[in-house]
Amino acid sequence: MSFTSFVFFLALVWSLIHGLSHVSKRSRQLLPLYPDAVRRRAAFWNMKHCRATVSLLHLRITTSAFNAYHDLLADKFAGKRYPRLTTLSRLFYNLGGVMGVLGMCGALAALTWMTGCSVWSVARKLLVSSVDNASLESHILLRRGLPEGGSNLHRTSSSYPVIAPIIPGVTVPLDHLPLILLAVFLSQIIHEIGHAIAAALESLPAVAAGVSFIVCIPAAFVTFPSEGLQVLSPRARTRIIAAGPFHNLVFWCILVLFGRVGAGSLAWSVIGYDNVGDAGKVVLDVDAESPLYGHLLPGAIITKLDDTSLGTSNLSQDIWTTYLASPEIRPTLGWCIDGKLLEGTDACCSTPVDSTDASHLSCFTGARFSVDVQGCLDPIPILTGRNETTRCSEECASGMVCAKAGPETQLLRLTVLHPSKEEAVVLWSGPRSEVWAEVTVGTWIPRFRVLPHSLPWIWETFWQ
Repeated sequence: MSFTSFVFFLALVWSLIHGLSHVSKRSRQLLPLYPDAVRRRAAFWNMKHCRATVSLLHLRITTSAFNAYHDLLADKFAGKRYPRLTTLSRLFYNLGGVMGVLGMCGALAALTWMTGCSVWSVARKLLVSSVDNASLESHILLRRGLPEGGSNLHRTSSSYPVIAPIIPGVTVPLDHLPLILLAVFLSQIIHEIGHAIAAALESLPAVAAGVSFIVCIPAAFVTFPSEGLQVLSPRARTRIIAAGPFHNLVFWCILVLFGRVGAGSLAWSVIGYDNVGDAGKVVLDVDAESPLYGHLLPGAIITKLDDTSLGTSNLSQDIWTTYLASPEIRPTLGWCIDGKLLEGTDACCSTPVDSTDASHLSCFTGARFSVDVQGCLDPIPILTGRNETTRCSEECASGMVCAKAGPETQLLRLTVLHPSKEEAVVLWSGPRSEVWAEVTVGTWIPRFRVLPHSLPWIWETFWQ
């Protein structure tokens, strides 16, 4: 989904909401006004236990339908029929209070440390900017000439903790936004359930519960009478306040446990999916504007990137991302070709990659009679295997040269196993990072056509 499509979708949703609000208000104009008509004027849905209000891009829905269940739970905690349940619940939420205090102290310490690091980084940049041009130039040249790994100064600056915010369209794809909002909403529901259960443990009645939406950001809430909360003991108030984040912590631990024991893999196998991680990566989706669209079909398995196999049984090893995000890697193997082919023009070897001159040719290098030679060749018949060629590391038969594509050519071979079980090689020309950005891959493939290819990927992305 593009940013324009997302904005259009939001505009359509809020137009419908305000349209319903307008129709509801007009239908109430024929009714007699009540004393609280001014306060109720913004409500466009008011049932017996539910109420919804809208203001600009803020929708709020409240309900008291769950109050009876909350009171029933409070009666069970207060009664003498389940004393062990009440005792264990108090111990559980006492632990939540302790974890809340420790978490708050840890967060303040981390925030203080991050602030100090940021202040020091800014101060150091100001000091460096005050150095004269000659000293600054000398400093820059010194860092360029350092061996790989950098200086102590470089390592110190990179050792500061860095917060990587999740920004759809910037740090993560924009398509992840619905999953992020759903994850946030689910976490808030679990958070508020914690407050509600802890309040029932203290016999504190609930006033209402509900959800709200600001633009596209969801939120859940539960309200209690402030007077009833104030008369509780400090320990009871601590249990109620800390119950929300403690529920989130416990929920996270449960998810980690399920991931460790491989419950997700077992579930997908039962549903009807096969793990093809040992063979490679399954194509789930390709950007419609990508040159690869139409060449990589959903359900196809990419088995190799150049000569690197994507098959692995290690779930934590992401060869796809590692290879495409790493610096350009020169292939270790070449192709045995007729040495006379490299005796032609080598103009493309000195031409920028983005030049339109001889754009269908790529620079190949090799050694003939212990002399390095280079020439411009059409890479498609060589790299895609349309002509029979022999792979080589250094030497070839007499009259042949072990030729390799230069790293400046930005060529990438994708070995693809199509759903028809036919293997082909797709040749990509351009930055490899674009392949990573435009092609979505996974490790699960459905056994039945009715099952969507992207469902396991959506689930895994959601729980990440």
